[in-house]
Amino acid sequence: MGIFDFFRSDPSSEWPEPRSRSLVLDLRERSLDNIPLGAPASRLESIGRPTNRLPFRDERFLYAELGIVVEISSDKLVDYFGMPVVRREHDDIGPCRLEVLFPTGSRVQLSGDSEADRLLAELPKPESSEVDDEETVHRLLLEKDVLEIECSPKSGRLYRVNLYSE
Repeated sequence: MGIFDFFRSDPSSEWPEPRSRSLVLDLRERSLDNIPLGAPASRLESIGRPTNRLPFRDERFLYAELGIVVEISSDKLVDYFGMPVVRREHDDIGPCRLEVLFPTGSRVQLSGDSEADRLLAELPKPESSEVDDEETVHRLLLEKDVLEIECSPKSGRLYRVNLYSE
């Protein structure tokens, strides 16, 4: 990166301000608010301008107003959605308001009081579940993509949902 990169305008600088709202995570389409994994990063304009100044350069879009983070690959395709339902000390943003649309067509609105079991009951069995003192992470495969459900190891209270390309 050269000195002139600091003066170059980021394409997102002209995007509209995001408005606070509940987002829809569609697990059938593996998309967030109709932006699927693998879509060009320019499609994020429909969500609005990110909080961070140079997201295309950083390959990371932070949306403080919405409580989410979106990461893109080096070829500028969306490859990660991070959706903390509870903001924890290591989260850059959050919490988000999130509605999940399951492959069966049923829906659930998530909040800081939601339990991971509510999601797991509607989904295939996790490929793996890792437990430590701070969290349990359930990892599920949805075709070629990964859904992670992070929760409290004691209460099962939902912390975060991540969807990304394998």
